[in-house]
Amino acid sequence: MWNSNVPVSEDCLYLNLVVPGQINQNARLPVMVWIYGGGFWSGCISLDVYNPKILASEENVIFVAMNYRVSVFGFLYMGREEAPGNMGLWDQLLALKWV
Repeated sequence: MWNSNVPVSEDCLYLNLVVPGQINQNARLPVMVWIYGGGFWSGCISLDVYNPKILASEENVIFVAMNYRVSVFGFLYMGREEAPGNMGLWDQLLALKWV
């Protein structure tokens, strides 16, 4: 699933927010939050296979996808208080709170 056209950066903590093209400003649409898989060691929201535009327009939902730290950056545990591990899960929790 590697796509060399997708830029790689350690600045990875961001959300994609997709809304239908024609909506009433007063409409109360459902919000779908999507967390990609990858076994906690790979993945990102910018892969073409995860394009949410059709879903948002066809199903009339607001689509939110989040990046989170994976692999050693997100889930390495060293048994130290300064580095408690599971940072990827904390990233997901913060994104859900934002929504």
